[in-house]
Amino acid sequence: MVTPNPHNHALYASKRDLTLLSDPKALEALGLSPEMRSRLDGIPRTTLVTPDNADAMWQSRKNMLFKPLSGHGSKAVYRGDMVTKGVGPRSPGEAMWPRHLLHRCSA
Repeated sequence: MVTPNPHNHALYASKRDLTLLSDPKALEALGLSPEMRSRLDGIPRTTLVTPDNADAMWQSRKNMLFKPLSGHGSKAVYRGDMVTKGVGPRSPGEAMWPRHLLHRCSA
């Protein structure tokens, strides 16, 4: 079995990075040029489910996609309108994306 190098995964493949790379205000605060920020426009807005926002995420789940941080590829991707309380977004450590991505990805 081949597994990713943990150091390389943390640097290049962690879904947590998407929360920063998809936040225009954070990128501006980091000093990225407008040109560089525009290159990152294709990254969907990503938010982590936390204890503070879990209830709000549950209320708006029908417009979201959920994916555990530990999942890879298409494993464990949940459409918010199909999610039950037993699956999520109930716990910290899940990433969520706007559901309109379904339409973008299937085009």
